[in-house]
Amino acid sequence: MSSSSRFRLVPAPNTRAAVLLLCGCVHASPEHFSLQGRRAVVTGGSKGIGRAIVDELLLQGCEVLTCARDMSPLGQLVDSDIKCTAVVADVSTDEGRAALLSAIEARWGADCAIDILVNNVGTNLR
Repeated sequence: MSSSSRFRLVPAPNTRAAVLLLCGCVHASPEHFSLQGRRAVVTGGSKGIGRAIVDELLLQGCEVLTCARDMSPLGQLVDSDIKCTAVVADVSTDEGRAALLSAIEARWGADCAIDILVNNVGTNLR
């Protein structure tokens, strides 16, 4: 048996994910991959790929905290869903990183556990 025939990609029911099954020995169910109630931090979540990630995490039941340099696109996220917190923070600066950490602490407490971290900031050296 070739190595490629040992693997098959099977869509998991009720999710947008796919599960890699090895020789049919691993049985995956949506419960194993549930994001319901998980805490996620997404930097650069106001537009593009970051916004798509935020939208999908919210759709999957996550509590999301996101940041961007401009509040106007972030306001749409906060208005649309109570499980989304947005903060204006330029994480390429010390002040921006401190603002993000303060927002995380204000939302979930100083000893919180973050389940998902997506670093989605594109920046240049200044």
